[in-house]
Amino acid sequence: MRLNRFVVAMSMAASLSACASFRPPPVVEVQAKTPPAALMQDTQHAPRPPGNTVADLAKGIVNERGRVDMCNADKAGLRGCKRSSQTSDT
Repeated sequence: MRLNRFVVAMSMAASLSACASFRPPPVVEVQAKTPPAALMQDTQHAPRPPGNTVADLAKGIVNERGRVDMCNADKAGLRGCKRSSQTSDT
């Protein structure tokens, strides 16, 4: 009977001391940096410039649209990265 009490007392002491010495690992928080929202907005197309000839006007419009579309494609990629980083955080 005394041996049973001794064994129970020792096992309780061992379990209590194990809880007291446990230290949880430190919490590391990672925050993703994203570009400012203003940089991720689409670029507005320039107004139609007055040209001397129809051919000049058409060429200017095609060139301007090509540059703006390329810029907007880059920004769409940035927005996609931002969305994917927000969904992976949750």
